[in-house]
Amino acid sequence: MAPLNKHLVSLRATISTADTPFLSDFIRLSGFDVLSDVLRQLVFQQMERGGLIEQNIVEVLKCLRVLVNDNVRWRGTQELLC
Repeated sequence: MAPLNKHLVSLRATISTADTPFLSDFIRLSGFDVLSDVLRQLVFQQMERGGLIEQNIVEVLKCLRVLVNDNVRWRGTQELLC
């Protein structure tokens, strides 16, 4: 597993179990925007190559999904994304 993929898996585990204040800080400090930028860059790279980049794209998408799918915590952070 490449370093970026390891970090993304770790981030997903962290945000999956984090409390609402942590998620609020993560979003307020542009964490969602950074994940979106990483995803954009990986998609452009994927057009040129394959393999590990595709795994990284999947991990970024999983992180974003965790941020937007948890209804209880989402209510506390959704206004930060707007």
